[in-house]
Amino acid sequence: MKTIRSINKETVAKRFLKGGKTYDSHAKVQQCVSKLLIEKLKKYDTIRFDRVFEIGCCTGNLTELLLGNFPIKELYINDI
Repeated sequence: MKTIRSINKETVAKRFLKGGKTYDSHAKVQQCVSKLLIEKLKKYDTIRFDRVFEIGCCTGNLTELLLGNFPIKELYINDI
C-alpha cells in the first residue's frame, strides 16, 4: 500500500520564488501547451468567455495569451 504524503506549500512557495525569475525562460513545455490550447480555442468562433477561472496560473503565460486573444469579462486566477 502506498503512503500518501501531503505537499508542504511553504517549501513549494520558497523554491518557486528562488527560481521564479528564470522560470519563464525554461518553461518551454508550458509555453507550447498554452499556445496549442489558444490555437484550438480560436477555431470555435461561438465560444464566449464571460468568466474564466484559471487554476495554477504560475507566472501568467496562459493568462496573457487568453487576455490577448479573447474578450474576457471576468478573470479569476489562482496559484500558491
